[in-house]
Amino acid sequence: MAAIETKGLRELEKKLRELPVKIEKKLMRGALRAGAVVYREAARANAPVAQGDLRRSIKVGSTNVKRGQATAKVTAGDKKAYYAHIVEFGSGRFYTGTKRRIVGDKRKRRTADGGYIIKPSKKKALVIAGQVRAQVVHPGSRPQPFMRPAFDSASENAIAAFADYLRQRIPTEALK
Repeated sequence: MAAIETKGLRELEKKLRELPVKIEKKLMRGALRAGAVVYREAARANAPVAQGDLRRSIKVGSTNVKRGQATAKVTAGDKKAYYAHIVEFGSGRFYTGTKRRIVGDKRKRRTADGGYIIKPSKKKALVIAGQVRAQVVHPGSRPQPFMRPAFDSASENAIAAFADYLRQRIPTEALK
């Protein structure tokens, strides 16, 4: 988990400390959500689009304030976009089957026809889409990061949204 230190928000921090703890927690959750929405929009803009399921699965999750620590979650992936982590980090090549297989994979030994030999795995089968496959050759996939670049590029805007939210809400909450 990454922590962001902010400078220049001292006047907001001072005003927050003057409020009761219950209101302070409420304001912090709202401010964190405002900042997390900026990250969500940046991640949606960076997400590769095939059918849009991955983009729609990027959501702002829970916000918490416990023991002085405030957190917010921006998550990717749901039942339709279960592959979000594979898109972000990529996957390795793999083969399941009991026979030696020649494929265009850069493993250990090259064959005369230009392919490579993959040694068989100990797994006998793999279930894909509810069907059992005796042999699967998967070439792997390159990473297409969308969450981390969103975090890197949108941090300043998220902090600004956080501060703007507090600047708008503190005076109204102080009057209550």
